[in-house]
Amino acid sequence: MIRKQKRSNGIPTEDTFLEKEIVSQPLSSSVESEIELVWLKENLRFAINELPANFRAVIILKYGHELKEQEIAKILGENIGTVKSRIYRAKNKLKSLLLSSDNMDGDSL
Repeated sequence: MIRKQKRSNGIPTEDTFLEKEIVSQPLSSSVESEIELVWLKENLRFAINELPANFRAVIILKYGHELKEQEIAKILGENIGTVKSRIYRAKNKLKSLLLSSDNMDGDSL
């Protein structure tokens, strides 16, 4: 038992940290968090679909496919500056869409 404790005193992995966090939270809190996460994902998906095609493309490539701006520019045949500005504008548009949908929904949950 002591030997196991000595060996496990290394740097905790992300999985170990997450397991401890999940166990330490009350069940109702984790259920509420999961419901909020599902709601947020649905709203985000809806907001992304509301974006103009050029904004939607850079957001999906950047965050969905985890590509760098340079790679996105090459794929789209655009300048790196154009890609960066589209990402910036798309994020601002997403923010406003999400805030407006949050205000419209109110406390319906």
